[in-house]
Amino acid sequence: MAKLVLKLKIASVGNRDFPAPPLTPPNNPNNIGSLNVFTDDITEINDDTSLRGEHSGFCFHVRQPDFWLCQAVYTLPGIRKRRFRHGGQIQARGRLDFSKSVHTVAITGGTDDYRRATGHVKIDGNNFRLTIYTP
Repeated sequence: MAKLVLKLKIASVGNRDFPAPPLTPPNNPNNIGSLNVFTDDITEINDDTSLRGEHSGFCFHVRQPDFWLCQAVYTLPGIRKRRFRHGGQIQARGRLDFSKSVHTVAITGGTDDYRRATGHVKIDGNNFRLTIYTP
């Protein structure tokens, strides 16, 4: 099994909130069911600003006070290291508590160099650390 650790820095390109439709009586002010769609540029990989990619996804507000179920894709270039020269996509998902500043979600798969990937993503602000395992 191959292991690869990538440190990513991102910059937001777009973000849109879709509020939950109002409930009829009683109206729930907690907005469970709200949707947030986002897209970011990956501006740096492992401190190398010439390596760039994309990060996009969506989150649904699923529980109070601020729990969201999120799914995202990372589109990554080739990395000059072992078996990761062509790049590909990584899928990740998990429940995030946005009242906290650091989150961890599961890597649930990938394409190309990251086919059958597992591992996790640690998110701390605009800094992401992907710990990727591939067969």
